[in-house]
Amino acid sequence: MLARGLRYLSLRSSHSNIQKPLDAAATSVVPGSKEAWDRRLKLRKPKLQRDEILSAKVYYAPEWELDKKSNKDAGFPDPLKNYGMNPEKWEYYNKVVWPPNYIVPETGLPKLREVFHCRESIHFSPKRMWQACQLVWRTNVDEAITQLNFQQIKSCKILAEVLSEAKERAEKEFHIEYPSEMYVADAFPIQCNIIKGDRILGARRHAHENWCTIRYRYINVFVRLEEGDPPPFRTREKLKNGWEHMEAYYKYLRSRSKKYNCEFHGVSAPLYRTYVRKFVHAARGCLQMVNVKKGVLVTCDPAMRQLLMHLDESRTLGSKFIVKVCAESEL
Repeated sequence: MLARGLRYLSLRSSHSNIQKPLDAAATSVVPGSKEAWDRRLKLRKPKLQRDEILSAKVYYAPEWELDKKSNKDAGFPDPLKNYGMNPEKWEYYNKVVWPPNYIVPETGLPKLREVFHCRESIHFSPKRMWQACQLVWRTNVDEAITQLNFQQIKSCKILAEVLSEAKERAEKEFHIEYPSEMYVADAFPIQCNIIKGDRILGARRHAHENWCTIRYRYINVFVRLEEGDPPPFRTREKLKNGWEHMEAYYKYLRSRSKKYNCEFHGVSAPLYRTYVRKFVHAARGCLQMVNVKKGVLVTCDPAMRQLLMHLDESRTLGSKFIVKVCAESEL
């Protein structure tokens, strides 16, 4: 996933170890703990929209002025024109005001403080910037800046500056007491503009007089810092360990059912032996483990012996086969 030599160095955490006091209205669950993340992960499970019950939120946000456009174009505002995330929408989240000591009804945890920051119109490739964003995703902000400064790549240098701006903004503009105790909850680039070069300076000459127009790509880098400790894993959902995979496999084995039932009624003994032989061959795929001689079934496998005894007890003919156990060399 991390190309171009991006590797996370195992350094000691450089952020402050001072613990901030919890509010009196907060629950006994510490934000950022394992139990807190378990509650938040329950919200990511898929749910039918008709069965979903949305709780009322209490907050203040300025009205979204649809008659005005950020790009100052004339005419009626078209929602498809500004489709997707843009800096104006990202900055709008900073204007939302929540009540003090607000408890999220879905999780029962206090609302954590967040900082949304964006740097616009960076002349850089979005694919190369995405690699740097994945390097520091869900890591402490101080540790992320330290790791990015170790990488001698332009994308890491740019992202380190953006995170430093977001951290400084959290302290001075939003008055967060412990900005070093925040982690990078979101970091992603979005291409905002492509400018084609002119005929002289914006073209590249290849072999056999093949000229290619240079396209200058500009991106917006979006960063969201959240208070507390990051989750213990870096995926959308926690990956299963070996024991959990084993329990899931046992659950699958116990949920199986018989689709067909093999019963032989009203057939002769030689024909029944042929049916048994074909059934064993189809069920086990190993015909050499069973031999039928004069009404005697000979096997060296205990599981096969149990299967043959079950078939022998379930049939309705008068005579029964004799099941014997022997070595493989005697078959």
